[in-house]
Amino acid sequence: MYDFLTFKKFISSDVLILFYYLFAVAVPVALYMFKDKLLKIEPIKSIFPQIKELTYDKIGQRYKSWFWALFLFCFLMCELFLRMFFEFLIAYIQIRDVLVGV
Repeated sequence: MYDFLTFKKFISSDVLILFYYLFAVAVPVALYMFKDKLLKIEPIKSIFPQIKELTYDKIGQRYKSWFWALFLFCFLMCELFLRMFFEFLIAYIQIRDVLVGV
């Protein structure tokens, strides 16, 4: 336990995989499920309809489809970056274990 608290022993790859799935799957699903509650927060509640009226409601159907395509592209790029980041962390831990001889 002392080695873990003094950072001489790293967390395992299994914990990183757990956190990856937590951030890649659970966070977007939770945000989608609680979006109605998020829109009831006072600063968001007062400004969101004005922003939507000035932007999204004024554009045509063609640009709305472009907006959703861009949103989907950005979401997938964030998911890809998150995956690559966790793969880097797992590889770092494996390289360190080989070099230290754990």
